[in-house]
Amino acid sequence: MSVAEAARTSSDWSDVPSLEAAVQYVTQVRSAAGTAEKLHTAASRSGVRALLQLASELPRVEAPLSRDAGGTLIRGWFRPGRLLPWDRAPVALLQLPATSANHLSGRSKQALRTNITRATAAGLSCDVPVDEAERVDADRAISALRGHPGVPLLHDVAGGGPVARLVVVLRDPTGQPVGLSETVLDGEWAGLRTMVVAPTRSEKLGARYLLHARTVAELIDRSVTSVTVSGSMLLSSPGTRYFQRRTGFRPVWLQPVDRAQGIAAGAGQLAGPRDHAVPAPRTAMDATDVPRVSAQV
Repeated sequence: MSVAEAARTSSDWSDVPSLEAAVQYVTQVRSAAGTAEKLHTAASRSGVRALLQLASELPRVEAPLSRDAGGTLIRGWFRPGRLLPWDRAPVALLQLPATSANHLSGRSKQALRTNITRATAAGLSCDVPVDEAERVDADRAISALRGHPGVPLLHDVAGGGPVARLVVVLRDPTGQPVGLSETVLDGEWAGLRTMVVAPTRSEKLGARYLLHARTVAELIDRSVTSVTVSGSMLLSSPGTRYFQRRTGFRPVWLQPVDRAQGIAAGAGQLAGPRDHAVPAPRTAMDATDVPRVSAQV
């Protein structure tokens, strides 16, 4: 599909219609063989136009982050010191309501509710590890299922000290770990660092939606109001963007700013388990910059 054809394809984010065309353009540049072909592809007028149009469409959202380890880690994902914005635009942002029931309500969340029902009926469940040993055991089990034994999904080194975070584990009907999410906490803001479901039968039963819903419920319990995701949407897979649309994320131009005071409390601690069940779903630029940008992304 050409960039022009992609521009005519709805992205389902009606306020950011240029996203898919920009993604297609970046994909073509990255997949071009050799420097000369990359430069030729990057010079596409329709591609450059899609990027510029995307930049004009994205809503700007300030992210007030602390200078504690968690805020520093999240800020680093978006490289605010770079002149070009493509590490900060577009990124996925989920703004959370007051309750998890509200997050599941509405016509746009029908797919989310349906998949939660499927996963729950199949015997899948989620929980928060009670201690470090349980977290490590789950991490190892899931890594092995993914074909990467000994390669942890979770990382303890933040480069700036201990980090407050939430880990949620997805389990199959026998209680074996088959997925997990890791979210870095920084006051009312959080950064989704990892969400993985192992390639098992559970993956086809709406497992990722159940894991998402439990993660959101736990974050709401902890007074989180905004969740962003590490990584540019220009590099995400179509499946990831589809999932993000169905679960309420939207593309934004994120602008990290300093919060007045840090939040040292809770840093270095895994967010503890809560007696919390996911509510039952309701039934009712400049063109000359482009080669450089695509090389960086």
